[in-house]
Amino acid sequence: MTRDTLVEVAVEEEGSEEEKLVSNTDRRAMLLTQRAERKALYDKEIQQLQDDIAHQRDVLLAIQAEKKQQQQLHTLRKELESLRTSAELATNADARAQRNETAAKTWKLAPSPAQDDWDTWENKKVHGNAPINELMSMVGLEAVKVKFLEILRMIETTNRQKDLLQSGDGGENSNANPLPKSFHAAFIGNPGTGKTTVARLYNRFLKSQGILLDHDFHKTSGASLLTGGVKAFKEAINKVNHLRPQGVLLIDRPQSLATDKGREVVEYMLHEMTRLEGKVTFVFSGSMRDLEEFLRFDARLRRLVHFDFKFEDLKDPEILQLLKKKIKDMYNGKMRLEMGDGELYLRIASRRIGRGRGKSEFGNGHDVEEAVKQIQFRQTNRLAERRRNHQEADDFFLTKTDMIGLPPSEALSKSEAWTQLNKMIGLDSVKQAVRVFVDRAQTNYQRDLDEQPPVQISLNKVFLGSPGTGKTTVAGYYGRILADIGLLSRGEVIAKNPSDFIGQAIGESEQKTKAILEAARGNVLIIDEAYGLSGASSGGSSSDAHSGQAADSYKSAVIDTLVAEVQSTAGEDRCVLLLGYKESMEQLFQSVNPALGRRFPMSSAFEFHDYTDEELQLIFKLKLKEAGFRATERAEEVAMQILHRSRNHRNFGNAGEVDIVLDRAKNNQQARLSKAAASQCGQDLYLLVPQDIDPDFDRLERADVSIRKLFEDFIGMEELVQKLEGYQRIVQSSKELKFDAESLIPFNFLFRGPPGTGKTTVAERMGQVFYEMGILATKDVERCSTTDIIGEYVGQTGPKVQRVFEKALGKVLFIDEAYRLADTSYGRDALAEMTNILTLPKYKDKMVTILAGYDDEIDRLMMTNPGLTSRFPENISFVSLSPENCWELLFKRAKAVQGSLDVSLVNDKEAAKRLCPIFAKLSSLPRWGNGRDIETLSGTIVGNLMRSRPPSLIITEEIVSSEMNALLHDRQQRATTKTTAAGSHTPSSSISTSSPPYPPGNGGRDDEIPERVQGLDQTESVGPSVNAWSQVLNVNAASRVDELSDSDDDENEEDKMREFLGHLGLCPQNFIWIRESSGWRCEGGSHYLSDDEVRRQMADA
Repeated sequence: MTRDTLVEVAVEEEGSEEEKLVSNTDRRAMLLTQRAERKALYDKEIQQLQDDIAHQRDVLLAIQAEKKQQQQLHTLRKELESLRTSAELATNADARAQRNETAAKTWKLAPSPAQDDWDTWENKKVHGNAPINELMSMVGLEAVKVKFLEILRMIETTNRQKDLLQSGDGGENSNANPLPKSFHAAFIGNPGTGKTTVARLYNRFLKSQGILLDHDFHKTSGASLLTGGVKAFKEAINKVNHLRPQGVLLIDRPQSLATDKGREVVEYMLHEMTRLEGKVTFVFSGSMRDLEEFLRFDARLRRLVHFDFKFEDLKDPEILQLLKKKIKDMYNGKMRLEMGDGELYLRIASRRIGRGRGKSEFGNGHDVEEAVKQIQFRQTNRLAERRRNHQEADDFFLTKTDMIGLPPSEALSKSEAWTQLNKMIGLDSVKQAVRVFVDRAQTNYQRDLDEQPPVQISLNKVFLGSPGTGKTTVAGYYGRILADIGLLSRGEVIAKNPSDFIGQAIGESEQKTKAILEAARGNVLIIDEAYGLSGASSGGSSSDAHSGQAADSYKSAVIDTLVAEVQSTAGEDRCVLLLGYKESMEQLFQSVNPALGRRFPMSSAFEFHDYTDEELQLIFKLKLKEAGFRATERAEEVAMQILHRSRNHRNFGNAGEVDIVLDRAKNNQQARLSKAAASQCGQDLYLLVPQDIDPDFDRLERADVSIRKLFEDFIGMEELVQKLEGYQRIVQSSKELKFDAESLIPFNFLFRGPPGTGKTTVAERMGQVFYEMGILATKDVERCSTTDIIGEYVGQTGPKVQRVFEKALGKVLFIDEAYRLADTSYGRDALAEMTNILTLPKYKDKMVTILAGYDDEIDRLMMTNPGLTSRFPENISFVSLSPENCWELLFKRAKAVQGSLDVSLVNDKEAAKRLCPIFAKLSSLPRWGNGRDIETLSGTIVGNLMRSRPPSLIITEEIVSSEMNALLHDRQQRATTKTTAAGSHTPSSSISTSSPPYPPGNGGRDDEIPERVQGLDQTESVGPSVNAWSQVLNVNAASRVDELSDSDDDENEEDKMREFLGHLGLCPQNFIWIRESSGWRCEGGSHYLSDDEVRRQMADA
């Protein structure tokens, strides 16, 4: 290698070293730069976090400061409110003090004349009568005290008279004693007036006066004696004194013996009352009504009971005195009361107790004891809460809330029942009504504090609404709310139905009603479906009149007892709720004792409206969650479609309907899962899909196909099918656009046409069509004739029409031969009622109504009532069958009867050309029934085949021609006979055709075509043998001919009777005669002629 080369290499190496040095320096600088940048970012982030922390500390401090400020503001506001209240109280102090002073004066006990009399009794010290002293110390009982002193005076007087008679020469009268032989008494008064206590004092009193030699005492009751009989009575006498009967036997509530079952006891009692005079004194205690009932039972009782003691109800000052005494005695005088002596609050408590005065169930001293218990409970709960909150609790101090309870508004805020009520879906009007009721109670609470009379409020209510709207649930909450705010002592719910009140014998209904009301004291009594107590008759046969009147009298007894026992006044510790439909409850109040409406005013009723679709959806989701299921969005939509459709049904159950849908869905889901278990795993056990809710949920999407298939066996119905398909498309579009489809399609139809053209059968298919569209709740059809809605007397038609429409809610109502409604005044009444019903919200767009009849008669019907035309906008015309249609239908019917028949003749044009003219002749005769007569003709043809030997399965032209000509001959002969018999008289049922050249005949009921709608194109063989078919069809054909013949004969006789009655004239009240079952009744309903009577008169004429 040359020197130059080495130099170049050295230079290159030196250059590379320099480059390496520069590269390392750059990297170091770059690293330092990056480190500096990262450090700057880190410092910046640290600074940001520190700033954020400082900011959050500032925010927290600000929140704490604001909270402290709010607390200070709240404290200051409370202090200001307190000062304002104090200022208001100070401003009104004089007026309030004057008011309270005036009130306090009225609470001072009036002087007792009996006490004054006893204090000045001249022989008091001599007698030293301790029983009377004890009686005088009792609160109230002024009349009883006076009666004791009267008896004492009488005893003293008679004793002086006896001494005078015996001290002189009395001769025969030396042993005379004017003192009464017995002192049997009646203690008359309400419970809690001290009757038992006074009976014991009466016993001691008689002993102290020498009337009785001993003062043994025993108490029993009328019910015990009734159960035990004479044996129990003897045991009671022995308990007074087994060895020597001396003393008082007290029999409480003896009215139980005033029955046939108790007569034996009463007879024995009367014997003993006489036998034991001067030894055993009988005292009977009870209310005025009960003792009057008992003493009236046998006149001897009234003669033996000489003394009546009237125990009056305690007055408010007496209640206050007794209340103070009980509190003092209970705590040995150590209990302290708010406001010093608590006089104001105890007066309020006494007034509340006294509001029950005058009623048979007023408890007097018992109610005072119950009030003391309530005070104890309230104090106990208050002390327990204070101890839980670590607050001072004084066991010997009664506050205002202990004595008179919390203010209702404050109690409501703590009420769990009120919270639960507000959680219920919907019911806004009911919640508002409860809120207003509690506000009124709050107002009365303040009026109590001001010692002003309260505003009268009634706990008894009427709950109006359909099933499933929450009436029973709300009733339970309502009762608990009343208990929470202090208006009921317990607040439990007792549910009853009308049948629980109604007895089977005279007097039993009253007893059962009283027992139920007594058991409901302090609670809520629910009478569900209370309209069942109505005694109003809704029609019916006269054969049921006697039993109906008896049942009505028992129901009336229940109502009268409710009116007597339920006063709806302040202090009545019981709440009675009447539940039912609004219309039915209104009818109840209109048909029973008017006083019931005053006890339960409809003006203050709680009205439970049907749930909206949105509320039902919320209920559905809630119940779905509670049941532990989920549903797809489409499944929820299907469920809501079902619920919406169910609204139209008369028994729509609201929330109960949701339960039905869910129960059915759970069953369907289980069936689906069980079916798929063999082939699939991992099924979602908690998910509901659309087919679970409704297996046919997509019916609307395939509706067009369904309608055409539904009417494929009909001839000439293309126009109807197109119209119904149009309705389907309207419904589908409305659902897509969230429109109300019900307002866009008709619900009322006129079916016009001759008999046998399928009007009834089409009506039945209409039910299925409207159900598939999701409009009606069911595919059922209610069929009725004019006789089903026309009454037999004045006032019966309206209710009959209402019942028919009520039954048809959510269905198709088909009224056949509707034109007959125009013939009588009752029929026109039915039309007027129908016209009104079709506009009511309850029925409008919730049912399909079809009037069927002949063209001209339907036109006449529409002219009878102009309002009908607008109610029935849709006309569907049914025309008579053409000869060609008759020919085709004849073989379809024959094939439907026996699927193995050879009906190839139908395609023989020459045979059709020869035989169709016979159909033309038949259709021109009276009473041609179109499809019905075709059905009869096909039956005779098949029967003819079955009778042949050997039987044939081929329908030949000869057989068809023979049967058709036979039918033609029979009809021509009948038409001639009919014309001769009728003469110039034209039956009222005749009509003219609107469909030439194949007019219908006169009259004839437009019955359905049996089985015409099913299986006309079936080719399979039917099961029965040829011989069996021959016998059946032969009988059917003969029966049909006899039926037609009998029908003509009956109509001939009816026409003759109608003509005779026309000559006979009007009834005595100037009403025309109308047909009624097997006779004739005048339009006024008062006069009736049987067919036999008319026949006899016709024969005599």
